[in-house]
Amino acid sequence: MATGETSENPQVTEDQHVAGIARYEAQIAQAIPAADADLRAAIISAITLGITVSRHLVKSDDLATADPAQVIRLLRPCVLSLAARPDQPVSTG
Repeated sequence: MATGETSENPQVTEDQHVAGIARYEAQIAQAIPAADADLRAAIISAITLGITVSRHLVKSDDLATADPAQVIRLLRPCVLSLAARPDQPVSTG
């Protein structure tokens, strides 16, 4: 790759972002003890990305002004249920 190619070629940048997301999801999937770990990791990634975009770019009123601790508290059961073994109940305490 030539110097500066990333900034001159939007496809290279997009491909790099896609590869980065794939690595991120693969790392999450490794920690999930389920046969559908890849799907669960993709859902966790989508939730995280959606929250980030809504909070910081779109600046959705309630989400943008919410206390981060409250957002985490509300998301915790969802993320834990996705990350848990399917045959184990999730403790959100």
